Amino acid sequence: MRNEVLATFEKDHAELELRVRLNSGQDSGVSVAGSGLIWNKQVSTPLVASSFGTWLRRNNYPTSLDRLEEFAQAMKKLNNTK
Repeated sequence: MRNEVLATFEKDHAELELRVRLNSGQDSGVSVAGSGLIWNKQVSTPLVASSFGTWLRRNNYPTSLDRLEEFAQAMKKLNNTK
């Protein structure tokens, strides 16, 4: 059995569509789509062990080895919180 809900919200020139699928005995899914939307808030990411390149991108740092020590400290701090 599969149930699906689709909701569309419109305001001025912006539109938001929310689709939810409930699958019996399987994973369920949610998708969000929109047009004309502006999101200016930073989406928080959980503190997880990651590669140096990923850490640079998440923190909006340029590609360089200049922050390698800062990365090492962040990963040590993360391991201490577990």
